Amino acid sequence: MRTLFFTVCSLRQYPQALVLGHSLQQHHPDCVFSIGLADQPERLPVVAPRPFPVVGTQPLTIVDFQKFIEKYTWLEVLHALRPHFARYFFDRYPSANNLVFLSPESWVLSPLTGLLECLTEHPIALLPQRLHPSHDGHWPAERHFLNVGVYQGEAWAVRRSAETARFLDWWSVRLREKGWLRLCEGYGLDQLWLNLVPA
Repeated sequence: MRTLFFTVCSLRQYPQALVLGHSLQQHHPDCVFSIGLADQPERLPVVAPRPFPVVGTQPLTIVDFQKFIEKYTWLEVLHALRPHFARYFFDRYPSANNLVFLSPESWVLSPLTGLLECLTEHPIALLPQRLHPSHDGHWPAERHFLNVGVYQGEAWAVRRSAETARFLDWWSVRLREKGWLRLCEGYGLDQLWLNLVPA
């Protein structure tokens, strides 16, 4: 296996994760897709189909996990778990050289060739929120992205490397400590921290 695709979802988002997985298979028929569930898999309804591997939070190594989930809203928890699942999947699948995260709301409409090609040259591939600056001064203006992040947290990719391991460790700690959605205080979930990746 060279590339593992994954998502992180709640029980409510599980059907969306299934749609994402099937859309991925249409364009990457040999891909491996896993679902990180921000819960325990036993809580999925018995009748829920399981065409893809589902991993709950149990195997994640998060210090004081109970305090962690009590500190945040469910939205904040979902976003803060993303780098933790990425670290887990790298450990769980040593043959995976690349990890591609897609939010459960994603729907793949064509092969993700360009994103995967970026990983041949760079250990981390990010997608910008905007490709062109705003010229009319209306919403969303550039200042809006200073709070929510310049890069899209809903899709990113990493290649196995020492630099990636350091990044995922750092990102996991930042989100464990400061993964809020408090725009007026300068916190924009997981994607705000992606601003620092180029540095």
